[in-house]
Amino acid sequence: ATIPCPGTIWSWENLRLPAMEVKLPVDHKKATVRVVAGWQHGSAYVRGEGLLVWDSLRRINTGSSDSSDSMAEVVNVRLIYRTSYTRLRSTPAQQGKITVSDDEGEVKSHVLLENITVFCTDNGGILASKLDERESYHIDVSFRATDVHGSFRRVGIFAEDGGVYIVDQDDIVKGIERQSPIDCMIIPALQQTGVIQLAFGDYHFHALHSNGKITSYGREPKNTGALGLDYKLPQKSSVRGLWGHPER
Repeated sequence: ATIPCPGTIWSWENLRLPAMEVKLPVDHKKATVRVVAGWQHGSAYVRGEGLLVWDSLRRINTGSSDSSDSMAEVVNVRLIYRTSYTRLRSTPAQQGKITVSDDEGEVKSHVLLENITVFCTDNGGILASKLDERESYHIDVSFRATDVHGSFRRVGIFAEDGGVYIVDQDDIVKGIERQSPIDCMIIPALQQTGVIQLAFGDYHFHALHSNGKITSYGREPKNTGALGLDYKLPQKSSVRGLWGHPER
């Protein structure tokens, strides 16, 4: 996993080894906005540069005798296309002013799945890129997006109208390859119910609502501890929409 600490990116890949300071081929200390760890990749959104994705890290010998002093350089780093645009914010008069590539928008949030990255822009667009490519593609959806949360093989897309749409990685890839609209899973309990955060596991996910309640959905509730709904399993082995009780 990678997290920012006053402009510096740190990574932990082995519990027995010290953290590594990640060295990117850009001046990331001035503009690193967000880092996201994926299944087998790492990423950082650097404002003014764009979304950077890398395959792995290589430790660098700093020559220091301090065992806690470690640095790492990224291996096979690539800049994802259509992520470099930065909206002007220097003065009130310039806020929202169209400059160049405004149709793409500025990256607002992103996730790394097993094989793709999905990102949302501040003009409501959803784009995706295969992790072995640089090109990014617009995802055909019928709503304006405001955020994305996801992990492994599934992503949740938040809509401007309060809706939440769940999408499998394979369906996004099919949409890219066929240049067609993607299939979204619409769960009634997640529509206009104040969902503010989604947390995804391998086979299930939780939704946190603004009133403090938690609903849970997923596969294999009896075999892996996942709680939720799986339309591919018999109804008798499914659990739907468990509500949490924060007061207990």
